[in-house]
This record gives sequence, structure tokens and C-alpha cells, in this order.
Amino acid sequence: MNVILNFNIKHFSMKKLITLVIIAGALQLTAQENKTIRVGLTWGFQGNDVTNSGGMQEASGRFRADGGGGAFGFAFRYDHDNHWMATAGMGVQSFGFNFYLSQNYSFLHPELRDKQVLKNEFGAIEAPIMLHYKFNPDCRNKRWVIGAGWVNGFISNNTNSAVIGDGRDIPGYTMISSGASNQGYYAMLRFSVAREKTFKRGAILNATLLFNAGFRELATAKVDYFGEGSHYYHEFKTSGNFVGLRLNYFFRPLVGRTAK
Repeated sequence: MNVILNFNIKHFSMKKLITLVIIAGALQLTAQENKTIRVGLTWGFQGNDVTNSGGMQEASGRFRADGGGGAFGFAFRYDHDNHWMATAGMGVQSFGFNFYLSQNYSFLHPELRDKQVLKNEFGAIEAPIMLHYKFNPDCRNKRWVIGAGWVNGFISNNTNSAVIGDGRDIPGYTMISSGASNQGYYAMLRFSVAREKTFKRGAILNATLLFNAGFRELATAKVDYFGEGSHYYHEFKTSGNFVGLRLNYFFRPLVGRTAK
């Protein structure tokens, strides 16, 4: 009986010790998230909206258009407590128009079916401001984060053009495009869903899915292409609506106060 009693006491003590260690680790991470400021880097890409706005309604079966670009910048993060935080940033992003013509391909290389032949791309400066809610972390210090806010941006007046011809990419086809951005300030709504990991030393790695909603026309593009005895002409526009992915890395807190 004494042997069994001693075993139960030792077993209970070990379980209690493990529980205390887990609680202590959680409290340490919580202390790192109360009234702390972090600086970080952000990088990502997105696919922006491309809407037909004029030209011919009929298109070649070979033709396709979409949009996309990338982003890079600095991010600032203020964790008020274990659930609420605010972020701000400053960076550059690109967006634009991609025009494709499909071509004959091999089943061994299906990725060659859509051949990108022209791209009209533009750059803008953006400064997002967002408020986020952080859910409780799991046992691996990972958590979900949702956010909402707006983006202040500026785009300069810019034009560009591109030409592919003489059948160099698609035999018998020639394509010409020109694009122009609409200079000025703009504002967008932004929503986010993120998954992040907090490391022991206080750094945070965050992967964010963004949803952007624009309010005005940011750029336009015109494209002509000739092939198989036909001429096609289309016009497109984008307002900056996009779905994108951002990878954010925040360094250890610059300013912080431990929770009491």
C-alpha cells in the first residue's frame, strides 16, 4: 500500500510540475504582448481585378487577361494586450495587366499552354492602418488573427507600352498593348485573416491573406492583336481590388511593459 501511495504522489507531483512549466511559458508570452511595439518587414504578391471597359466584345479563343503584382515594405505593430493590436506600414506595391495567348503544347508540359506575351505594370506607394483581434494561442504559440482597416495610397502619372510581333512567340500573331495610370491619392478598404507564430525571444512570423476593395479607377490598358486573318481590340481597367498574400516578420519588441 505504501508503495502504491508513494508512486501516486510522485506521479501527481510530476504532472503538476509540467503544468506549472506550461503556465509559466504562457505567462511569459503574454507579458511580451502587453503594450509592446515591434518593427517588421513585409513581402507578398496579389492578383488584382481586370475588367473589360471597351473595345470589341468578341475575342479570340487564344486570348486571356488578368492582373497581378507584388509588394514590399516596413510594418509597425502595437500589441495593446493579449487580444487587441494595431498595425501601420509604409511600402510600395505593383499592379497591372497581363495579356496571354494560348499556344499548342505537349501533355508533358501543360504549363506552356498559356504564354504570357505582354505585361503593363505600375507602381504605387501605400500606407495601411488596421485594427486586429487576436484569438488565444494554442500549445505551440500559434494563433489566428483577423483585422480590418484602410489603405492610403498615391500613384503617379505613368504610361508604358509593349509589343510582340512577327510570330516570335505565337506563330502568326502580333500583339500591341499600352497602359496608363491615373495620378493621385486613393483610399481602399482592407480586411485580413492571418496565422502567426510567436517565438520564445519575442519575434513573430505572420502569414496574412488580404482582401482589398478600391473605390476609383487606378489604371487602364488597351491591347490590339492580329492573327489568323483577324484583328481584335480590347480595353481594360482596374480599381485595385485584389486578393493577396503577405508574409510579415516582426522583430523583438522595441518598447514593452510586462503584464502585472
